[in-house]
Amino acid sequence: MALQNLNKAIELKANYGFAYWQRVETYNGMKKYDLAINDLKEIEKFTPNDIKVMNHIGIFYGKLQRFDLAFQYYQKCLLLEKKPFILLNMTENSICQGNFPAAERTANEASGLAKDIRDRIFAKYLLVTTLILSKKEYILELKEMIEIFKANPDFSVGAWFFEEVLTCLPKFSVEEESKALIQKIILMLKKEIRPEEIGI
Repeated sequence: MALQNLNKAIELKANYGFAYWQRVETYNGMKKYDLAINDLKEIEKFTPNDIKVMNHIGIFYGKLQRFDLAFQYYQKCLLLEKKPFILLNMTENSICQGNFPAAERTANEASGLAKDIRDRIFAKYLLVTTLILSKKEYILELKEMIEIFKANPDFSVGAWFFEEVLTCLPKFSVEEESKALIQKIILMLKKEIRPEEIGI
């Protein structure tokens, strides 16, 4: 019924941004990411250069595993304004493509720009994940992330979906030990295990 009401609202007022955004959320819940993208592109017509819109288009292209198109939209956002959340999304996108040098670069950049704890921890998580996957030294970065995490007991992951990176891993030859470590880090960030259980 809600979808029918949104369709009617958009039919009556084609540039009704609120109804489009509500329908995007509805399509997201239904996992109809292609339809969400279509609506976002309609919003983009009457709000050009809106980084929120372009970032969401990138996110949905990522969910469809169209990483090349996701990258293009994140790049467009960054040309307008460098925001940590866009760099974090771009880092995930690079991990999913197996482009670990690019992922390391954008994770470091996000970490340098991040002002709030959540963005700092997520940037560290993505950096540590990238270092683990690329078989580089990660212990110092992991320890730093754990210290930030422990110093901020009120930290909450919110709507961040860490497992999205894990869904990309089967495409690459990733050792089970590396996967298990990344999963432990995710459990720590979700406060399902204590930092001491990471085993470093």
